[in-house]
Amino acid sequence: MSFDRYTGRLWQADVGERARAALGVATAEEARSPIGARRPLDQDAPAAHELVTQTITLAQRRDDGLVMVGGHLNSVSLPVRVQHGYIEEGGEQLPNFAEIASVTSDVALERSLTYSVTAYVSLVDEQSLRQAGSIYPGWVRGPYLQLPETLPARVGELARQVVEDAGAENPYDAAMAIQRYLRTLRYDESRPAPPEGRDWVDYFLFESRAGYCDDFATAMVAMLRTQGIPARWVQGYAGGTADPDSGDYVVRESVAHSWVEVYFPGYGWQRFEPTPAPYASVPVRPAFPDPSAEDEESGPISDNLGTSTVDDYLRQLEEQMQQSGASDPEAVMRELEAIRARERLRQLTAAGGALAILIGLAGLAWVALQWNLRSLTPAQAAFARLTRLATWGGLPQPPDATPHEYGATIARAVPGARAPVDRIVGAYVAERYSPPGRRSTDPEELSHAWRSVRPSLLRRLLTRIGEMLRPSEVRRAPRR
Repeated sequence: MSFDRYTGRLWQADVGERARAALGVATAEEARSPIGARRPLDQDAPAAHELVTQTITLAQRRDDGLVMVGGHLNSVSLPVRVQHGYIEEGGEQLPNFAEIASVTSDVALERSLTYSVTAYVSLVDEQSLRQAGSIYPGWVRGPYLQLPETLPARVGELARQVVEDAGAENPYDAAMAIQRYLRTLRYDESRPAPPEGRDWVDYFLFESRAGYCDDFATAMVAMLRTQGIPARWVQGYAGGTADPDSGDYVVRESVAHSWVEVYFPGYGWQRFEPTPAPYASVPVRPAFPDPSAEDEESGPISDNLGTSTVDDYLRQLEEQMQQSGASDPEAVMRELEAIRARERLRQLTAAGGALAILIGLAGLAWVALQWNLRSLTPAQAAFARLTRLATWGGLPQPPDATPHEYGATIARAVPGARAPVDRIVGAYVAERYSPPGRRSTDPEELSHAWRSVRPSLLRRLLTRIGEMLRPSEVRRAPRR
């Protein structure tokens, strides 16, 4: 369930009230749209999303009627009512399913009831979010930049300083900077409530500097809005306990959670996680777009290597690296210069050219492998490296696969990888879904596991790059 209006003391969901006013009906409930069972919403599929099906079995009755949706709703196997916004076009009020506040069932959500939800899950990469821009539609600019007039100015001053210190020049990097800053504060579920008359965010940032998910998420939304970045406060569940045998997750009321969603033009609402709690995982996004998802007419870069020069390819890589906001740009540039030097050597010794480029690209992969991991725990960082390198090696994680299922896929494809992969995945799952206070895995054990599996994954990556560099006329035909 999402909330858009911050009062200085609490959150309110004004989407229903705005819908009521737009339709001229008596109540917000009357403004909800009835959607039949399994009927998809009348909407365009968001960019860089994949449609997945989630099956939910209730362990107890839900009296609030809320339907759980992981991602952006497409359909539900039950008849439901959707609270959403409206957009006026040509004097007519049209439903805006890009602004969904809640989904409630028209049938009782009894214990043991099983239903399914299809939802769009984001696959968007960091580069695309950096390039999304800041031209927001009108329905976003108003409610999702709202702040109370009583918000102390020092909240915005702190946000501006955090963004400037990070060198952030776009909304994505600004959001990442604020997320990182908030995760340096202390997590404390027993913190006292803000004093009467004090702004919630101001008290949290400058007095208590400790709190739980509601505090962290509220602070991040307010800080983002002071910088002109639209965001909303969302409530739901952080996750659950993974069952590696069945592949199910047991989600309990005790992991109720709130987080932040930031709006990016063309890509919709994207999740951020400012809460530094063991149960709250930071989203891990690929650095660049998936080449296989490029438009077939133009084709990914790798398909053009037979007709374009290596220098052209290097220039494109350099542009990608510069636009990606790398944490160590000097290292990236050194790697690029190394590739150019090897390419000049290739011109003298043509037979060695492919190897030189393979080595150079592997160097770039090594630099990219370290990006955006500083705020992660050892288990999260090891799992992020594992998924990145496996994806680059042709083993992407399916959106509906659990970490254990994905680990098993890697282990089957990479000889000798089962033990270290199981160690990394097991540590990641245990940390993410165990209660607070559980002893974390020894970082040295995770480092040893990563060093054990890394060579085999790098060999897969080099083999894949070699296939890309092979002239198109001699490549093997794809299997059908």
